[in-house]
Amino acid sequence: MGELTLPQNTFVLRFWWSIEWDAEPMRGRRWRGRVEHLQSGETLNFTDMEEMIAFVKRFMPFTDERAEDSND
Repeated sequence: MGELTLPQNTFVLRFWWSIEWDAEPMRGRRWRGRVEHLQSGETLNFTDMEEMIAFVKRFMPFTDERAEDSND
């Protein structure tokens, strides 16, 4: 029986601390990020981890539910 071969996906993640200037500079600090899928060249700038996770999932060959089913 042949081995299942999944497509390769490589991502580059960059995170940095951003300061949003307002009346209270320290209150406006937050993380920002950028993710790039190297095979397609697509990128996403994000401020929310859920955005980044959704971007990465677009390139995955299966969903979490299917992976869990295969472990039964």
